[in-house]
Amino acid sequence: MMDVTPPADRLPGGHPSCIGVGNASPDRLTLIAGLPFGPRKGDTMIAAKQVKEIGPKMEWIAVEDHAGRVWKYKRVGPLDIAEPAQVEGHYVKGEPIRAVLVRDADGHVLLHGDGTTGMPRSICVRHVEDPTSPMLSVLGLAPKEEYVLVA
Repeated sequence: MMDVTPPADRLPGGHPSCIGVGNASPDRLTLIAGLPFGPRKGDTMIAAKQVKEIGPKMEWIAVEDHAGRVWKYKRVGPLDIAEPAQVEGHYVKGEPIRAVLVRDADGHVLLHGDGTTGMPRSICVRHVEDPTSPMLSVLGLAPKEEYVLVA
C-alpha cells in the first residue's frame, strides 16, 4: 500500500484548486476563506492562576492571574443559589481556612476575563463548611455571595 501512486488530482502540493493556498499571504487567505485570520478582539484571555490571599472572615479575596497581576475582590452580599460559583471559600467552625478556584470537568478555571477589560467586575464565591454537612451536600444549599472588583 505504501508504493501506490496517488491519483492525478492529489499532487504533492495538494488539490489543484488548493495549490498556493498554503504559501499565500494572510490577505490572500482571508479572501479565499472569507474569514479573518490572526488575533481577533477578545482572543487573548486572562485566567486566574490562584487565590493568593483571603481577608479576615473572607471579607475580601485577592486572585492572581497567569500574568502575575493581583485582582482584589470585596464581599458585597448574597447571591442566588443557582448562580455558578467561580471560587470556593472553605471554613472550619465558621473560620475561613482557604479559598480555591472552581474548575470545570476539563480542569479549566471558571474565573477568567476576555483580556480587554481584565478580570470580571464581579464574581460568585460559594462558602463551604469543612467537614461538609451531609444534608447540605445532598441539597446543594451552600450559601453563595457576590464579590466585586475593587483593585
